[in-house]
Amino acid sequence: MDAGTRRILVVAGLWTFGLLLVVGKLYQVQIRQHEFYKEKARSYIEHKRTMQAARGTISDRNGEPLAVDLMHYSLAAKPAQLVEKRAVARKISKIINESYDDVYSKINNKKSFVYLAHRLTPEQAAQIRDLSDKGLLLERKFSRSYPFKEVGAHLVGYCDNDNKPGAGIEFSYDEYLHGKDGSSIFLRDAHGGQFPSMDLPTREPQNGKHIETTIDIVYQGILEAELGIAVNQHKADNGSAVLLNPRTGEVLAMANYPQFNPNEYSKYPVKNFKNQAVSDLYEPGSTFKMVSL
Repeated sequence: MDAGTRRILVVAGLWTFGLLLVVGKLYQVQIRQHEFYKEKARSYIEHKRTMQAARGTISDRNGEPLAVDLMHYSLAAKPAQLVEKRAVARKISKIINESYDDVYSKINNKKSFVYLAHRLTPEQAAQIRDLSDKGLLLERKFSRSYPFKEVGAHLVGYCDNDNKPGAGIEFSYDEYLHGKDGSSIFLRDAHGGQFPSMDLPTREPQNGKHIETTIDIVYQGILEAELGIAVNQHKADNGSAVLLNPRTGEVLAMANYPQFNPNEYSKYPVKNFKNQAVSDLYEPGSTFKMVSL
């Protein structure tokens, strides 16, 4: 075999080897790792937004709401997509009742996402939408409210700032009250703008179920007031009282002292959240006479 033939064979071999490498890489990417790269590409163009479900209402036996969800909005911005930042800051500051300087300092930075305000009313949210600025985002949220404050707090419990249950009925029946959050898919364009996808499904949120208790909030208020007086008169550390319907055994009221306001739960020590009427041991005393006699 002469030198020319060997040279041709070497070049052909190298070319074939290179071709096999390319084919192998294509097989690796397009066949074996197809789903991986598909999801990676999708993450660049798709953005999933969660739509929070409202918690169910807790009410007394007469339908009086003991715990309800209040709807509000959070305002966020994508500074890179805001063109007239000074004009936007002036308009927003008037709507959310914040100073122009504070709003402008938040949107005049290199962050990709920044919150501007929380707990906006539906009316304020409508004014934000009227600005029609793609760099502004509104998120619908819910927060828990307890109309009767301290009254019935140990029974009802509380939810934290993220609407997560911490005690009482809120915690014990969370799977019924919570509901299921929804979601929607938005697509990103080359400039980072977002628009809803017409092809990808939107899952609507399913709100939580309502719970009606046997409690009568009028009796509950009276029982708590009388318990507070008794505890203070006897200089006791705490106290509990239960009011039952003797015919049916229904709990009409259940009180504990000291109290707490679930709307401001973070201001109270954890021990105040305990429902001592059902969690502590006590001597039955005269209530046991019906058994012994």
